[in-house]
Amino acid sequence: MGGTVSGLATGTQLTLNDNSGDPLTVSANGGFTFATPVSLNGAYAVTIGAQPAGQTCTVSNGSGTGVTANVASVGISCVIGPEFAYVVNTLGYTVSQYAIGANGALTPLSVPTARTGYQPECIAIDPSGRFAYVTNEIDGTVSQYTIGADAALTAASSTSLSTGGTPISVTVEPSGRFVYVANGNTIFQYAIGTDGALVAVSTPAVTTGSLIDSIITDRSGRYFYVTSQDNLVYQYTIGTDGVLTAMSIPSVPTGSLPELLALDPSGHFAYVVNRFGNSVSQYTIGANGALTAMSVPTVPAGMGPLSIAVDPSGRFAYVANSTDGTVSQYTIGVDGALTAMSSATVSTAGDPTTLTVDPSGRFVYVADSPYGTMSQYTIGVDGALTAMSGPTVQAGPTPVFIVTLRR
Repeated sequence: MGGTVSGLATGTQLTLNDNSGDPLTVSANGGFTFATPVSLNGAYAVTIGAQPAGQTCTVSNGSGTGVTANVASVGISCVIGPEFAYVVNTLGYTVSQYAIGANGALTPLSVPTARTGYQPECIAIDPSGRFAYVTNEIDGTVSQYTIGADAALTAASSTSLSTGGTPISVTVEPSGRFVYVANGNTIFQYAIGTDGALVAVSTPAVTTGSLIDSIITDRSGRYFYVTSQDNLVYQYTIGTDGVLTAMSIPSVPTGSLPELLALDPSGHFAYVVNRFGNSVSQYTIGANGALTAMSVPTVPAGMGPLSIAVDPSGRFAYVANSTDGTVSQYTIGVDGALTAMSSATVSTAGDPTTLTVDPSGRFVYVADSPYGTMSQYTIGVDGALTAMSGPTVQAGPTPVFIVTLRR
């Protein structure tokens, strides 16, 4: 009893049910077969048990009765939902909002920007795509937004949350229950209310050793990592109440002045760009979440790397090099090690600060901070980037961070 899946995006999976049971997880296009056959003269009814992230799948030829032969005609067709991008403009005090076209080109929404606090630095979106949070470094706040059906940001009724200090980074854990804000050498911990408003958890904050550059959770929502200016990655477990607890080995070394950290989709590997080291530190992630440096602990990047992104398939990685105005391109081996592509870099409009890969894994966007633009690229089958026919799109003054959303 089976059929064929088409249109499923790389790195995603869906669950199929037959007769409300016999769940089958599918992670690739092509044929599928349920474990339990249909009995002679029996019936079948195939339904979607769980949709893949960012896609909608439908069933054709999904039911029948009086079965007397093998069934292989069930069709599962998956389509990608609309995608959007949000760019934080640190000197514009705004977030630019875009729709991502079928060809990857960014087009401003009808309301092209949303207002933030003073000197916004980072944005995070909850997994449901309903809420967004922006850290404002100068006024010590987090702006809180709801995301409308048109994907535009609207200031929440509780417009901002005061953190004090200089909040610089924000992340949402994958279940959408908790938000973490990096502020100096402190991580503030919040629960997300039903309306998206942030409320401090029982232990409102934990501290690290030095000034924090970036924070991230793993896809399982069990582990949390922090890059810090004392050239360390601090590592934590996430409790069921959202509280962070330092691991038994609380930190591991990086290169000189670590900036952003990225994890591969499988949750097996981690990468940190080292701004002064002009390198990428690479780690394996153990079953307990602890990082261990690979046998080749670093690979060269360009000059002044600030950001790194891994594509959804886990096969390619990209690094924004601010000083030489390039993006480094790597393939990722089965052991997680990065290898520079034959064309090791591509040029940007200049001084890139951050970059991201869209959820479909087909496009890369790079913030060209001094020029107020976003460079746009397509990803080839070999992972190499090619500038789009419209190579840049206008953002606001000094874009410094970008996230994408698939509905």
